[in-house]
Amino acid sequence: MFLSMPKISRGILSFTALLAMYYSMQLYFTWLIPQTALILLYFFASFLFVATNKQCVTRNRFVASLLIVSVFLYEGLFVYPNTFGGWIYLLARSILVITLICSSSDYMASLLKLIIRVTAIIILVSLVFWGLFLAGVPLSHYRTETNDFYEHTVYYFFILNGTESQLIPRFASIFLEPGHLGSTSCLLLFLNGITLRKWENAVFIIATLLSLSLAAYGLLIGGIGLYMFANVRYAFLKVLPFIIVLALLVVFFMNYKGGNNPVNEKILMRLVFEDGKMTGSNRTSMAFDAQYDIYVESSETILGKGRDVMASTSTTTILNGCASWKRYFFLRGYVGSALLLLFLFYYLFSYPTKSGFCFLVLYLVCNAIRDYPLDELWLYLVILALPLYQRNKLFYIKAA
Repeated sequence: MFLSMPKISRGILSFTALLAMYYSMQLYFTWLIPQTALILLYFFASFLFVATNKQCVTRNRFVASLLIVSVFLYEGLFVYPNTFGGWIYLLARSILVITLICSSSDYMASLLKLIIRVTAIIILVSLVFWGLFLAGVPLSHYRTETNDFYEHTVYYFFILNGTESQLIPRFASIFLEPGHLGSTSCLLLFLNGITLRKWENAVFIIATLLSLSLAAYGLLIGGIGLYMFANVRYAFLKVLPFIIVLALLVVFFMNYKGGNNPVNEKILMRLVFEDGKMTGSNRTSMAFDAQYDIYVESSETILGKGRDVMASTSTTTILNGCASWKRYFFLRGYVGSALLLLFLFYYLFSYPTKSGFCFLVLYLVCNAIRDYPLDELWLYLVILALPLYQRNKLFYIKAA
């Protein structure tokens, strides 16, 4: 079949968007990709798509584009190192995201379906090799460090955190850590409709459960609740089996071997509250909390500590091991946080639906835990999903 330039450009943009998403969270196969190559690809794919496809530039999309550019501009002015390469990368990212915002709903639907399908395939392949690893099959591997913080044992098709394997290791697929995998799986599960009639959803649920991530478990339960709220007419019967299974699993692992098992120790026992605080809450370190208490009483909260912290070797250690809304606010202050929220809620009000609202809530909770709202892997999901919910073109609705 003859491929026209519009089809070719859509394929190139889809590949580029997928690569941008996976690169933003440093999936294993993106580690060696030079940023210069990505910048060139972002520019090329965006310009080719715009030149060969009709754009949907409405007032709402134009304003949304200006708002997301202002968010990236703030990052360049106050947060990330002030280098020529850094500014070009932000420009390339901005152009790519604007291209997606102004694309047709048909293209958005096809891209979102591709994202869900490809991500599920990646995780499924990892699960196969992870199963072989657990069965004792010898697999080639090496050890490495990333971001001056993570230690990995890389088995090529999956990654183990830490340099030593555990009795039952946490599953991370090829993500940097299990929590990244679990959180992403919960977002995709919501968008794909919480039903086991789709094999991708089974993969996302298994990955979330095997991640042994407290945050991911909370997002899974919260996502089910939000899905029920968004689809009250028929969702309860769909999600009831999940609720029953989760309840039975909780009871089982609380009692299995007297509670001496990884699930009870790594998840359930961390849900206990002591002195009004969850014992498993480890999103920030004591060193960060001490600096944060000083920060909130200062005038630096207006613009955030931003580049001063990111560029300082001595202060950067305070951020290591920290990930929450407090970290985002610490770096960007009231102005940077307000710009992000302004974009997100303007985008929601441009495409107002109950399902879109519920997904945005899940996305915000996800980022209150991880504070990665500008990472393309999660940001693009919001950009694609909200318009599709309004147009009733989110593909899972047709299959429901």
